Amino acid sequence: MAPNDAALTPWASSGEPAPTLGQRLQQLQFERGHFRDITEESLRAEMAAEENPDCSANTDDGADEQEDDAQDGDQRPTTRQDLYGIRQQLLTHVGQAHQDIMIALDAISILESTYAPAQGAATISQIAKQTVPTASIGADVWARTPADPAREAQNRIIATNVRAKSLSESADSLLAAATRLQDNVRKESRYWSQIKEIMAKGWNVSRMPGQKNMCVHFGFNGSTRSGRTMAALIQDDEGSITLERGIGARPQAVRAILKRDNHVVGTSRLPILPEEREPTLEARVRHARDSLFDEELFHEMIRESRNLYGHGVSMKGNSIAFTYDDAIGSVKVELELVSLDESNDLASDGSQDQVANAIMLTARLLLGRAHRKRTKQKAEVPAPMKPKEDRKEPLQILAPILVFMGHSANVHQINAYANSVVDLLKRARIPATVHKARVELPIDTEGTINTESLYEALFRQSSATASMEIASLPPFKLTVGSAPEDVVWHTFRYTKEGKSFDWTNIRDLTEDVDQYITDAIAQYLTSQSEGWKFQTRSGLLVRKGAAGQLSASIELRTGEGALELKSANETAKWTLEDVGSDARRIATALAEIAKD
Repeated sequence: MAPNDAALTPWASSGEPAPTLGQRLQQLQFERGHFRDITEESLRAEMAAEENPDCSANTDDGADEQEDDAQDGDQRPTTRQDLYGIRQQLLTHVGQAHQDIMIALDAISILESTYAPAQGAATISQIAKQTVPTASIGADVWARTPADPAREAQNRIIATNVRAKSLSESADSLLAAATRLQDNVRKESRYWSQIKEIMAKGWNVSRMPGQKNMCVHFGFNGSTRSGRTMAALIQDDEGSITLERGIGARPQAVRAILKRDNHVVGTSRLPILPEEREPTLEARVRHARDSLFDEELFHEMIRESRNLYGHGVSMKGNSIAFTYDDAIGSVKVELELVSLDESNDLASDGSQDQVANAIMLTARLLLGRAHRKRTKQKAEVPAPMKPKEDRKEPLQILAPILVFMGHSANVHQINAYANSVVDLLKRARIPATVHKARVELPIDTEGTINTESLYEALFRQSSATASMEIASLPPFKLTVGSAPEDVVWHTFRYTKEGKSFDWTNIRDLTEDVDQYITDAIAQYLTSQSEGWKFQTRSGLLVRKGAAGQLSASIELRTGEGALELKSANETAKWTLEDVGSDARRIATALAEIAKD
């Protein structure tokens, strides 16, 4: 027994009564520890040691010395506090053992109270009496069931079959899990391979905020619209990816419709809606990006059209409309945003399809230019002390198109006017030549045309000049110009004898030119008819006759297609139509209608 295992109970005196069972149990707990540590082998070892004290003493002394040395090296107290701690630990273990013994004693007493109530109730503690009723524990002696070899064999067979069934179900479950895992691996491999493919093409892919799905970003740098610039990459049952732009997002595109006399003569091409099973994910992403681009394009054109009402731009419903003139007549242009998942067929003769496609191509190029310009401005260092501009000006998309088409229409009108003048003069047998105006582009149309050249052609000042020469008189010029970035888009000018005259519209220009040509015809007649003179102030041709002064006047109305020579007695008229037009030379007609 180790020195530290000494019992704390005092020695019993001869006059004291014999210890009770509880005291003996407590003493045994203090001397030998817990009952579960007392085994048959340990008791036999103690009995053998008592019979052979010398051998056991040497062995026990060596073991005890080694144990004591180990304990002394680890647990021997060095201070009074350590000693108090060991004492407290010892008291704790003693109290726990006492509690276990009392609980066991109460359990036995309650069991005894079932069969001997008076004797069992006398040994139950007060706490147990208050907590557990007496005679609440019983014990029965069961006879051992006789062995049944047949039943045991049957049970073994059942157990074997149940175990085999469980193993089979486990195997099936593992096979199903393996199949499911293989299917998931195939789906995930296909899903991530498509994502990797579009990432290799330069698309930005990330996780959607607050969700587990991935998304692809296809917005434009410099765009003013930040919403719906990404689409979720949803995985379907086969592992393919479905683009989901959100609720209400439909594929859309802007279409240009050209009408002449309320008949459709041209439409721009619409992109073909991709099938649900498009072979490549990138193609579907590009379709979604094109739809977003056209939505922004139409939004910007709507904003710009509000400032272009004075230039003939109007909005009606979901369309923007304006007109322009070509060589045939007036053409109305309607720009509308259509859904690609609906039927958008229009009956058109297709004669102006190229013009409609050119309008839409130019509008998209201008929006792309605006994106690059805004991105460049963001990268520039702002000027110091510059106030922040909250108001964003509308982009210039419709204005350059209107200016260019208006300039082309003005050139057509100038050429038509010059041709009408020359045709009338030729019917009157007046020699005249005309050089038509041409719309000149500042690019080489034979080679490759880049976008910057197109931008320069749309935003630079341009002009076109038509010249006419009547007989031997000095030629004069008609010039139309355009300036997209000025307040006044179109300018009109004609030049004669080194002097230029500017007008604000083509109608005033042609009226002034008609008067100038009238004077030129009068001067031509004075050179062809003897005795006639031209009075600049009155605009009359005069000649002295036998009965007095003769006079004649010339009136040119190009808009009506008529040239008239009037005298007091008769009028000669030349028109662009063969019916009703005078067949004589104007000089001959002057001699015949203005005679004595």
